[in-house]
Amino acid sequence: MRLDEPLTRAHYSLGTLLARTGRREEAAQHIAVYQAAFQKEQEAAFRGGSRKAELNLGWVALRAGQPERALAQFERHPDDPDALKGAARALVQLGRDAEAFQKYERALALAPDDAALRYELGREYDRGRKR
Repeated sequence: MRLDEPLTRAHYSLGTLLARTGRREEAAQHIAVYQAAFQKEQEAAFRGGSRKAELNLGWVALRAGQPERALAQFERHPDDPDALKGAARALVQLGRDAEAFQKYERALALAPDDAALRYELGREYDRGRKR
């Protein structure tokens, strides 16, 4: 979530102006609004970075032939289409195809416009039929 940058900046500017004119109590209220918005933005950025790092660890484990470890990483984000796709690939490597299809279908429900995901699910269905 991106904050309304001009609005938060306006609170900061107004708070600064009020402080300079001696209206410290009003200034503190506006600065507090700015600080709360800034804190939320920082937390969201951290969560996004943490999610990316965890998914990257999952992909590295998958490429290293460690599907159990990869699956554990991906399952930390059960509502993320990329994590679900990774979990599905790990489950395929583990021979747990039925569970993999469920993960692929859930990912596709969350990201219906993802053509690559749709292709991958179709490829796995075809592979399953050939067995």
